[in-house]
Parts: sequence; structure tokens; C-alpha cells
Amino acid sequence: MARLFGARVISADVSGEKIEKTKKYGAEAVINTSERPFDASFDEAVTEAAGGTGVQVVIDLYGSSKSLAACYRCLDTAGTLVRIGSRVGDRLEIDPEALTMKEVVLTGCRYNTKEEFNKSLELVRAGKIEPVVSFSFSLSEVNDVLDKLELNQVFGRGVAVL
Repeated sequence: MARLFGARVISADVSGEKIEKTKKYGAEAVINTSERPFDASFDEAVTEAAGGTGVQVVIDLYGSSKSLAACYRCLDTAGTLVRIGSRVGDRLEIDPEALTMKEVVLTGCRYNTKEEFNKSLELVRAGKIEPVVSFSFSLSEVNDVLDKLELNQVFGRGVAVL
């Protein structure tokens, strides 16, 4: 969806399979975090993929302390870091002076609004975006799916078949 608004999409994941899927859905650059963990090598890869600068927007779907810190470091001046979802117990330490001098925006998001959901449906209907439904499951498999979510082994969305 970000590409609809002119964004250059850089994707990062530890799973080669997920990385390949992000390419299919429009990522122009990918970073394998098993090869470039959330350290200076990750920062260098993002800067290179961004054309030598920081990035304007980061959407962190993982949200560990390390991924959040790396995403924050990769922001350009006046950039925005969006954390979607939650992970219990992880924290982000930020130098208040650096936050002020960098003029970044940090925000969190649990779900989308009704208006955002309806706009997404319009984009799907118009063929501008393709929903990522990667699997379906029965109610008897719910606990297995929750375990996979906890282990970050799910790409896209699953659909419960009743």
C-alpha cells in the first residue's frame, strides 16, 4: 500500500521465505536480519537501500527492543516510526535530546479505524492492492496458529473457517 503513495519500500525479516514474499508484494530492497542483525550492519544496509540517507517512515511490525532501536536509528530528520501491535516486556530507550534534535515522530497503532478499513476495501475492489491471506484454519487449529504468531512464523493474515 505504501507504494500507492510513492514510497520506496525496504523490507527486513529473518525468514528467507518471508523476504521473498515481500518482494512479490512490492518491496524494492530487502534485508535479511539473520545476516544483518539489528546492529551497525543493518543500519548500513538501510542507508544504502534508501540512497544514502535515513528513511522518512518506518513501520515496525515486530517490535522487539532491538528492532525498535534499529528502526529509530535509521530514521531521517523529521522521520516517523510507527509500531503496529504489541510485544509484552520490550522497551525502547531513547535519548531525549536526540529525540528533540532529530525531530522524529513516534507513534503506536493497535488496529485500523472503520474509515481506514473501508478505504482499504475500496482499494482492494479497485484492484490497487491485493490482500495477503496466506492461510486458512479451522477453529480446532486456533492454538497452533497462536503459537505460530508468537514465534513470528506467520506472513500476512489467516482466515478462520467456521
